Amino acid sequence: MRLEEAGVPEELVQFFRAKGISELYPPQEQAVRAGLLDGKSLVVASPTASGKTLLALLTAYRKVKEQRRKVVYLAPLRALASEKYSEFSEMTRFGIYTNISTGDYDSSGESLGRADVIVLTNERFDSIMRHRVSWLNSVGLFIADEVHLAGNDSRGPTLEMILTKALHLGLDAQLLALSATISNVRTLAEWLHAIPVELDWSGTSSGGGLRLQQNPIHRRRRTPGPPVHIWCPHRRSHGHCEGGRPVINLRQH
Repeated sequence: MRLEEAGVPEELVQFFRAKGISELYPPQEQAVRAGLLDGKSLVVASPTASGKTLLALLTAYRKVKEQRRKVVYLAPLRALASEKYSEFSEMTRFGIYTNISTGDYDSSGESLGRADVIVLTNERFDSIMRHRVSWLNSVGLFIADEVHLAGNDSRGPTLEMILTKALHLGLDAQLLALSATISNVRTLAEWLHAIPVELDWSGTSSGGGLRLQQNPIHRRRRTPGPPVHIWCPHRRSHGHCEGGRPVINLRQH
């Protein structure tokens, strides 16, 4: 599907063409057909370099320019947050301004509301919700990156908590959850009240214009005995529900 056929505004079409992007990858087309640009909440599970960043940019553009609402981008790591801040900052040319905050948990974050897109680590967003900043009422889109970490022992609880709170803020906000390829995407989508979109496909570059490399993923599997370390070439996992929340484990290869 060409960008024009997806209903992408001309100025954004030209922006992506300058990066060598004129057509949607299969996962991107599937997400658009599922209603992403019509305000539907989605969980998009696909491998690294399959174009999830482009989906985030398209959805954020529409939410800010057409609905005049803010976007919150949630990242589990400061390095990833900085990367996404750089990518979204390119939309300044369209009058869409981006801000970032990854620390200073004692600050309320009220001044962040001057921006249209606010990039935060999960822990920083937890702090902001506790401070009850006024601009939260203007958020129309939450983008949660690496959402498969919901089953992670160290980062999972915070991610689960902030997503649960975001869903119950009464904002009628859209959610775009981005995940690596996992087998329990439908369970994850059901928990988030979203439409699952899953495709085991990988391109050579991400939709955001970045060239990414799929490195082996190292995880530790829980077993009755000593920990077992497993190296996997892809981010595949399987999971089940435990206590009402998704538990995501790594599949052996």
